[in-house]
Amino acid sequence: MTLELTTRSRRRAARNRRTVVQVASFLLLLIALSFVVPAAAGLAFHTVTDDAMSGTIDKGSAVVVESVPVADLELGDIITYATTSTEDSPLVTRRIAGIEAGVYRTMGDGTGALDPWTVTLDASSQDVVVAHVPYAGYAVDILDGPVRYWLAAALGVLLGAALLSGARAARHDHVRIASTPATPAPVEDAPTLAPRVPSPRTSGETRSDSTV
Repeated sequence: MTLELTTRSRRRAARNRRTVVQVASFLLLLIALSFVVPAAAGLAFHTVTDDAMSGTIDKGSAVVVESVPVADLELGDIITYATTSTEDSPLVTRRIAGIEAGVYRTMGDGTGALDPWTVTLDASSQDVVVAHVPYAGYAVDILDGPVRYWLAAALGVLLGAALLSGARAARHDHVRIASTPATPAPVEDAPTLAPRVPSPRTSGETRSDSTV
């Protein structure tokens, strides 16, 4: 019974280690992809912080934006931009509703009204929304900046600890098996044959065989 419980506990620990390794590896892959894929494709993520585009893009969604030349902007494009020129100006996501002499008017699909401000795009390119993921903006905010590096480091430590624990367990089992004395298997008693001893001859008895 003790051996059975020990074997079960070791199997359960091995399954738990495999689960930790798989989950940590998957999360590290996602974090790595969040670095590499957007940069390689020229994309970026932004979080929608208001309800102006509700019905089309709800608050808390993550919008995927692509930088395009300002000259290529058209009516109906959804753009993400800063409402003022200050560095701490919040980003908003709106639909272009009017273009006149380099001045843009935007509106929210949820409000159905023009924004009370006008937009002048001084840069040569502008972020245009190409896709969005509902409620993923909260995850983007969490993983933005140093948090992403700390999370990647923590997952790396967790993955390394799980792999090291698995290696130690495997080495322990190998040593235990090697140090266990071998028990000889029982050998069945083979039938023994009694030696055949010729019976003594009586006087006057002749042998039946002849010798030449």
